[in-house]
Amino acid sequence: RPLARKKMDALMRGCHDCPVCKYSKVRSVSFGSSQASVLVINEGIYHSQVTDGDTVVYPLQGTPEMEIIDALIDTYCINRQQLFFMNAVNCYTCTRVNGKDIERATNRQEAEYCRGYIEDAIRIIDPVLILLLGNIPLNLFCRGRTINEMHGKLININGVQAMPLYSPHALISMRED
Repeated sequence: RPLARKKMDALMRGCHDCPVCKYSKVRSVSFGSSQASVLVINEGIYHSQVTDGDTVVYPLQGTPEMEIIDALIDTYCINRQQLFFMNAVNCYTCTRVNGKDIERATNRQEAEYCRGYIEDAIRIIDPVLILLLGNIPLNLFCRGRTINEMHGKLININGVQAMPLYSPHALISMRED
């Protein structure tokens, strides 16, 4: 498992399969234990992760969204060694306006380019549960469904139970409204 995971991360770092990765300066790789029983799939890289100049980031690393995940982990006494994190889209999706990168939502086609990495992670980790954080990872497996209708309902992904949940980014937006 660790070797397969290391190879998957190397492929994500060097990917040039879609228009996004050809122009993106920031990529994400997985983090967590290769022996984890829960695969957490987040939407993608957040703007707060690209401000430090890093070219490789980890899902949710250093974000207010991770603070929400950390609070849940602590509240429910979840063993962090049982969590493996991936992004549905591994490159920062943005539009360049007047020399500045403006974060934008990922479209379905961009997510499909990264789908193979998610399927690789499912094979490598062999989780007992998959958590889909938001519409982007949900629509990789349940096209045309929304997180509002699927939140908290178990679905089957390649023989593994998966639960769609609101993304921590959406939770922050809801709190601010």
